[in-house]
Amino acid sequence: MGYYKKLVLRILFALLLVIFSSFIYYIIGPITFYSSYFLLKPFSDAVLSGNIIFIDGHSLEFIEACAATLAYVLLGILILLTYGINFRKGIKLFLIGSLLIFIANIIRIEALIYILVNYGIDYFNSLH
Repeated sequence: MGYYKKLVLRILFALLLVIFSSFIYYIIGPITFYSSYFLLKPFSDAVLSGNIIFIDGHSLEFIEACAATLAYVLLGILILLTYGINFRKGIKLFLIGSLLIFIANIIRIEALIYILVNYGIDYFNSLH
């Protein structure tokens, strides 16, 4: 397949990724949310209700932005539109990059919750 045909296919896949980005949240969102909750549970009296975590008198609503869905989409677009990355290498890069995004996001969420509980809403808001 010629270069321009591959480029057009990559652009189409990138557009599909953008169009269906909200569906990515339905995969990544619960994984991130429940991972955050289960990491909190042994160290606190966190209570889960729907997409809200109650902890020490605070309620934290988990929304799409909390799962960093856009970061996964941008990573996918970057890999799709970078010249010279074949399919196998692109999948490998996406999986490794997604794992790093996931770990960094969990650390971010846990740190923000720690700041909220120990230092108050003002520090939380300024860092969030």
